[in-house]
Amino acid sequence: MDGTPSHETLPDNWAQITALARGDGALTPLRTRDGHLLALTQQHKRVARLLAEGKTHEQVADEVKWSLEHIERLLLDPLFDQCLRKMIVNADQRLEAMYLRVVEVIGEKLESTDEDIQLKAARLQLEVTGRIGKGERPGAGAEDSINRLTRLAERLVALNGGKSKKEVIDVEVQTQ
Repeated sequence: MDGTPSHETLPDNWAQITALARGDGALTPLRTRDGHLLALTQQHKRVARLLAEGKTHEQVADEVKWSLEHIERLLLDPLFDQCLRKMIVNADQRLEAMYLRVVEVIGEKLESTDEDIQLKAARLQLEVTGRIGKGERPGAGAEDSINRLTRLAERLVALNGGKSKKEVIDVEVQTQ
């Protein structure tokens, strides 16, 4: 024997491995015998990021030009699921880190000389603390909290962007 492995000792996906070593990125990702991914491609990571951002399965499928069925199968893969969960945890941590800035901005708006801005900031403060709002109180599930924070952040951005009273109220009505 000359040191070259025989076909009996090569892994099932040896052709894929050697093609990847040559830089051929167009191949399907490596999988275990039971069909699970061994590694994620950049496209898989992009799909995970889009889902973590809150896009629907349909929106993601359309954006990456994959079938909806492929996206849904991907969600069942343990490696992809782990990646998606890490991205969601990261997003949660970023939201938490922004909380102090949100409090500062609301505080700044409360000090405004414009009475309308003061009232809107006061209402946002009361909603953030759960003192007013449609049935949303502290202790709600994590998903409810994220959705609520997202809606409040969108309204705060509208408020900070100098939107008219009607535009801010319209955003309020649409999100409730």
